[in-house]
Amino acid sequence: MTETPASIRKEIKTFLGLTIIFSAVAYIPLVASYRVGGTFAFGAMLALVWSPGIAALATRYHYHEEIYGMGWGWGESRYQAIAFLLPLAYGGVAYAGIWLTGYGTFEGEAVGAIFSLDYLHFLFVFLLSRIFLATGEEIGLRGFLVPQLAKLTDFTRTSLISGAIWTIWHYPFVIFAEGRLLGMPLLSSEAAYTLFCFTVVGMSATFTMNWLRLKSGSLWTAVLLRAGHALFLLGLFQPITRGPANVWYLIGEYGGLLAVANVIIAFFFWRLRHQLPDTRIES
Repeated sequence: MTETPASIRKEIKTFLGLTIIFSAVAYIPLVASYRVGGTFAFGAMLALVWSPGIAALATRYHYHEEIYGMGWGWGESRYQAIAFLLPLAYGGVAYAGIWLTGYGTFEGEAVGAIFSLDYLHFLFVFLLSRIFLATGEEIGLRGFLVPQLAKLTDFTRTSLISGAIWTIWHYPFVIFAEGRLLGMPLLSSEAAYTLFCFTVVGMSATFTMNWLRLKSGSLWTAVLLRAGHALFLLGLFQPITRGPANVWYLIGEYGGLLAVANVIIAFFFWRLRHQLPDTRIES
């Protein structure tokens, strides 16, 4: 099948339509189940994060009768290493800033516990689970959507569009599920701040992940970056940091310092956009 701008737009619309339908089916029980938690909430979340991936696979097969060409290959390992270690770099800078200023403290005694065999086993399982969850979303985003958008427009617009879609898609989860878990009232300055920081992180991280995806040709760069983000921030830095409750507004998963760090990194990769292959298809 010869691709044209019109056919690509049709595929994108189909993908977005299926993602909305599949996500809505998962979101309703997910938001409701977070009141009680448990395995039902996990099952609903699993269905949610795999909604874009299933929608992408269905769309690709419907129009092309195959699922190749979605970035399944590994590509150059250096890009995978960069993706996985980037969260260690920006997370380290953010947390070190808190430790050095004294606003938060580095708990040296916790380091030994982190490197115990039991905790290392936990981190390994945690990493594998995050890879699995991220794969569901990234098959849809970096496997299908981003390469298709890159055939229609430039890197900046591709990232802005895909970033907005990815961020807005997460809003119900951040507002109704994560907000409840963090103990934030629905209509509060804390909730608004969390949503703002999440939006900044989501939009800026999209530029980084899109550059690595388009440069390497592999969707696994985005999967590893997101898995590394969870591993290093939640599994490493957070357990060895102590501070007042509001310190997490700076260095938590939705913290301001991490948002600033992601903007800086995104700007760096945006400056390198000329190094990306031009895959645009002319009318």
